[in-house]
Amino acid sequence: MTIILLTNRFPFINGEPFLIEEIKLASKNEYKIILFPMDTNNSALMFDYSKYPNINLHKMNNSYSRKIIRLKHISQLIKIWTNEIFFLCKANKLSYVTLRRSISVLLESERIRCHVEDLCQDITDNIVLYSYWGAISSLAIALIKNENIYKLTRVHRVDLYEYWHFNDYLPYKQYIYNRLNSIISISEDGFNYIKKRYPYAKEKIFISRLGTDDYGLNPEEKKQKIVVVSCSNIIEVKRVPLICKALCDITDIPIHWVHFGDGNQMENVKSIINQSKQKNLSIELKGYTLKKEIFDWYANNHVDIFINASLSEGIPVSIMEAYSFGIPAIATDVGGTSEIVNNTNGWLINKETAHVEIINAIRQYYTLCNNDIRDKRFQARNTWEEKFSSQINYKKFYEKLEINVKKMQNK
Repeated sequence: MTIILLTNRFPFINGEPFLIEEIKLASKNEYKIILFPMDTNNSALMFDYSKYPNINLHKMNNSYSRKIIRLKHISQLIKIWTNEIFFLCKANKLSYVTLRRSISVLLESERIRCHVEDLCQDITDNIVLYSYWGAISSLAIALIKNENIYKLTRVHRVDLYEYWHFNDYLPYKQYIYNRLNSIISISEDGFNYIKKRYPYAKEKIFISRLGTDDYGLNPEEKKQKIVVVSCSNIIEVKRVPLICKALCDITDIPIHWVHFGDGNQMENVKSIINQSKQKNLSIELKGYTLKKEIFDWYANNHVDIFINASLSEGIPVSIMEAYSFGIPAIATDVGGTSEIVNNTNGWLINKETAHVEIINAIRQYYTLCNNDIRDKRFQARNTWEEKFSSQINYKKFYEKLEINVKKMQNK
């Protein structure tokens, strides 16, 4: 079996770092894996695939112009686009923006489809087309008519929830869900969302959670300063400035805050820090950091609390990573976050009142006795062991994939 895995940028820097654990486990199986990133402008690798003999990299070829559509595909593309326009009209979503997007997404997907079809011609065994995101790459594989190829997509957050996009519009979702063999949601929340909005696809939807490796436990330490960590891109949806402001507003508890990640709101964070006069708060902004370096830091530096203040999530991998180390989290109740964080293993807070609730949770933690703190840490680790171990989750995922491919071939 050959799996062609379509990603945004992985295995390159700024790609999908949470794919590393899955690919490592998948490489232990007998089938071949071809990594097919959509964007290869950044030549630096975050994952050295060359160490694995059954993993290869296939780069997009610039000769596949966005302006060229294969003649044999024209009637199919016109029909698909026409149906999408009817859908937009019926849903009262037709506008210049959605019209333009429907065209650009279809043309880009066609370009990728042509490339994937050519790649498949040289493969003689069973083929699986696996889109890691339910966006352009998933439409590209949905366009392929070969019914002997098994096609699936994962869905996370930005590629799943329409309400996060202009005019509540994600292009060609009905067509994608109709054409693919499987739709893999990383959360129960996503599973229920698809089942409710696209009931005709309910037999194709499965939950397969992401997972992280076991790097051991975070060292315990007697409480002097509360060490708080956050780890995300510093972009609007992650609300890192809100975390910063909440910590700056705690004036009577010694806190050390460490943030891993960078982004376009970094200057906002620095501005809040510069305006704050709090002597009880020390801050380290680590910027973009490789996963291995973050895990090494967790393994050698005590952390009391992890914070995630996102407006929207699938299930945050950063919290899975923290929980694997036994670090409890404060997190907003959005998307599938409640499937990992609760008030036993952390603090699940309202996104609308996150500023106040972050402060209250830290104050509560500061008053806990050592036994209660150990219990929080134990419960965090226990949640990871039961639900988010990469070794368990990805093993189940690939076992189910093999069964489904065999079923299709036997029809």
